[in-house]
Amino acid sequence: EISNHSIVIDPTPNLVYASYFGGEGHDGFYDAIYDNLGNLFIAGSTGSNDNIATVGAHQTTLNGISNALLLKFNNSDNLEWCTYYGGESEDAALALEILEDYLILAGSAFSATNISTIGSFQPNLIGFKAGFVAKFSLNGELLKASYYGNGIDGFIDMKISSDDMIIGCGSSQSETLAFADNGYQMINGGLVDGLITVFDENLNPTFSTFIGGEDLDALFSLSQDNLGNVYFAGSTYSEGVPVTPNAIQSTNAGSNDILLVRTDIDFNIDLISYFGSSGDESRCILNSSSNGLIMFFDAAGSNLFISPEAEQQFIYGPSDVYMCKMDNNLDIVFGGYIGGEETESIDNVLLINDEIFITGRTLSEIGISTVEAPFASIHANPEDELADVFIIKLDENFNKEWGTYFGDYSFDSSRQMLLKNGKLTLTGSSHSTVENLPEYQDSFVTSNAYQTQHGGLSDGFIARFDAITGVYENALDQFDWSVFPNPSSSQINLQLPLGERNWSIDFYDIQGRKVFQTIAPTDVQTIDISSLPIGVYTLKARNEHHSLSMKVVKR
Repeated sequence: EISNHSIVIDPTPNLVYASYFGGEGHDGFYDAIYDNLGNLFIAGSTGSNDNIATVGAHQTTLNGISNALLLKFNNSDNLEWCTYYGGESEDAALALEILEDYLILAGSAFSATNISTIGSFQPNLIGFKAGFVAKFSLNGELLKASYYGNGIDGFIDMKISSDDMIIGCGSSQSETLAFADNGYQMINGGLVDGLITVFDENLNPTFSTFIGGEDLDALFSLSQDNLGNVYFAGSTYSEGVPVTPNAIQSTNAGSNDILLVRTDIDFNIDLISYFGSSGDESRCILNSSSNGLIMFFDAAGSNLFISPEAEQQFIYGPSDVYMCKMDNNLDIVFGGYIGGEETESIDNVLLINDEIFITGRTLSEIGISTVEAPFASIHANPEDELADVFIIKLDENFNKEWGTYFGDYSFDSSRQMLLKNGKLTLTGSSHSTVENLPEYQDSFVTSNAYQTQHGGLSDGFIARFDAITGVYENALDQFDWSVFPNPSSSQINLQLPLGERNWSIDFYDIQGRKVFQTIAPTDVQTIDISSLPIGVYTLKARNEHHSLSMKVVKR
């Protein structure tokens, strides 16, 4: 059947945009979000005096050692505004969301000035460090901001709930918390506890609780499912976390386990549990869906639940990323590892329908990239413990569809992934030292970058990849092409666009590996596929004018 559209099924992503952002000091991006118009808002921290704030911004100068950073790129990748936000010490914005027509910012502040606004719930810094929440307009104007906490406190992640409440999680060394009287745990259990706080849209707290035992505990990640249940994940060194009777694991199996918490829509605690092995588990990211919970964390232990169908059933390096899926009853239905011969660490997880994208840091030279990845080899030097970013796409069964490195010759880390208009946007930080600054002439930026040169000790970065969802349509108004019969057990006939010649023909399996190639000198070609195993393949046809792709089924 001849069609006037091609179905493009691309097994690998294509880098279409990458840029540094920063000045002479330490700068980094921690969170990002798109609005409905395709404008990109980014939050982070900066220690640079130059190349940061725009004219007329809320705060145009660096006030302390480092300040929070907030900026907007429009949908043409032009910087519309950028502002410092902070006082005389060290401040950082770690989480960013959009609530109605406002930006909601959360993080931590050591500064006693330039954070809160008059009339806020907690206008003053109490203690050594506090968490903060702030409301900005979409034009970068500070509207309201408040501290929260009275010891050493901070928010690490934040989401807007289905009923427009602001949910923050992090860590706290406060002895007590405001609005913790209705919480599950009203007194700090030890050195540092996990922290959950809920604010209304006016930044007033309505609920707060500690979660933790006698040692070091923190919550890093949160997600809400379509039933309103809220999941929190972090790490714990404590042996005395007040687990609930329905805990998945009631005791700490190693020195450091994952701490998992679930509440209902009204923030009543439903579950507190350990999750881990006899080794160390740390940085944990989770995401919830209508049929359960997926969780990824750094794992050094080998006695976690592993599914027989998992592609990687063993840890290959000192630590790999463990991936786990649970049903709505939190029964484990899948477990497996992903990683190479060195160390991997998870930074973020993006769940889009049945597609899973993960990103983090890697020192491994094998086990990450797939065939025809845009960056097939690690750039940073693992011997110097300089990591590259990894980006991996998994299917619904946690099988790797593609993987790529991303980074320059320094230490790179990714913090956020966003999908917009079929493109995957990655934000993070690229670090450098004085010794390797000359290496940056071979950096990862594209020619259309906002900032093409690394600015200083570390920069934020933006990277955007195309063709990452696997399938999109390409209109062929001036030519037609077809494959027939399809499916086939032996031969296929390839009718290429009339008059076009000198095609290279490649077949890829579902893992993105090239398994067969040939050429088509004319626009009609018969290809013998009898030697291919039964399965679904991607046929790619390329010449100097066009690149076409189509599914081919061998039966």
